[in-house]
Amino acid sequence: MSKKSTRKNTERAKHAGRIKSRLKKQERFRKSKFVGNRSGDEKMSEVVMRFVDPYIADLKTEIQWKVLMALALIAWNASLLPLDERKAMIDEHVAKGNIFRPEEAKRAIRELIERKDKFFSDYDQVLVSYDLTMTCKGPHLTVAFLRRGNSEGQDQ
Repeated sequence: MSKKSTRKNTERAKHAGRIKSRLKKQERFRKSKFVGNRSGDEKMSEVVMRFVDPYIADLKTEIQWKVLMALALIAWNASLLPLDERKAMIDEHVAKGNIFRPEEAKRAIRELIERKDKFFSDYDQVLVSYDLTMTCKGPHLTVAFLRRGNSEGQDQ
């Protein structure tokens, strides 16, 4: 294995480790078994980056990226709920997220839900957490998710 591959694997493990330690502090994830990408599966971090792609052109700071990712995760997971449950979930997350402009955030979430429903409807993974770091090559995203109907956690 080359030095570059080894360094890349070490970085991935570090990002995944941060997510796992955060999630293991939560009761509902303490017994979850976290596994990596299954052979042949598309990386969810790459799917999420495609999902937010139309919104990234003007992002300049890590904080802006993290706000977008937080809204994207809310939208993604809300899109998996029945229509009558979406509004309550969005209201709850926006209220507890201490968001500066809640109405603007809700509008962005609704727009992201439409995008998810239109272009990413085949993906039914529940996104539970992410780790975003800025590198000299741009943002690096690691995503932890659950497959629907399964308590097995994934990280990529």
